[in-house]
Amino acid sequence: MGRIVTIIGTRPEIIKMAPVVKALDRLDHDHVLVHSGQHYDLMMDRIFFRDMQLREPDEQFELKEQPPHLQVATTMRQVADATKGADLVIVHGDTNTTVAGALLARKQDRALAHVEAGIRSFDKTMPEEINRIVADQMSDLLFAPTSTSEKNLRQENVTSGVHVVGNSVIDALTQNLPIAEKKSDVLSRLGLRPRGYLVLTFHRAENVDSKEQLSRALDAF
Repeated sequence: MGRIVTIIGTRPEIIKMAPVVKALDRLDHDHVLVHSGQHYDLMMDRIFFRDMQLREPDEQFELKEQPPHLQVATTMRQVADATKGADLVIVHGDTNTTVAGALLARKQDRALAHVEAGIRSFDKTMPEEINRIVADQMSDLLFAPTSTSEKNLRQENVTSGVHVVGNSVIDALTQNLPIAEKKSDVLSRLGLRPRGYLVLTFHRAENVDSKEQLSRALDAF
C-alpha cells in the first residue's frame, strides 16, 4: 500500500479537487490530504468542505497574509514533513500552493502529479501562468483537461506522462447539482425566475481593486 499526499490551499482547489480526493480515499492506499491555508479565511474554507461533503484535511496549516514568495517558502517548510514519505504528491492548478508542492516534491525526490496541467493564458505577466509552467515542467504525471491543454504541453516538449482526463470541476458540478437544487433558495429570496438571470463574478486584484477597471468591465459586459 503506497502513500499519496494531495496538497490544496484555496477555495477553488477545494471545489475542483473534491471529486478527486473522494476517489483517492476509496483506493487501497494511505491518502493524506494537506491544506496549506493559502486563503486566509479558514472559516470560509470550512463552509466549502461542508458543502462539498468533503472530509477534513489530515494536515491543516495557516499562511496568514504574506507576499507570494513567502507563501511558497512557508508552504514548503510547513508541508515538508507530510510529503517526505510520499510515493506520490498531487497538486492542482496554478496557485502558490501548487508551485510550493511541486518544488517540494522535486526537492524530496517524490513522484509528482499535476491535475489541470497544460492550461495556458500565454501571458507571463500573470503569476498563475508561471506557476502552471513550473509545475508542468516538474511533473511525472500530467492530467490535462482538454486536447488543447495536451497540445500546449507538447509545444513545450512535455510529452511523457500526459493524460487527457477532462476537468474535475465538471465532476464536482454533476455530483453537487442535486444538492444545490434541493437546498438553494436564491429564486425565492431574490425574486428571480428560473433561467431568467445571469450570474457574473469577478476576481483578480487588477480587476476588482480598481473602481475604474471594474466599471470598464461592467460597461463592456
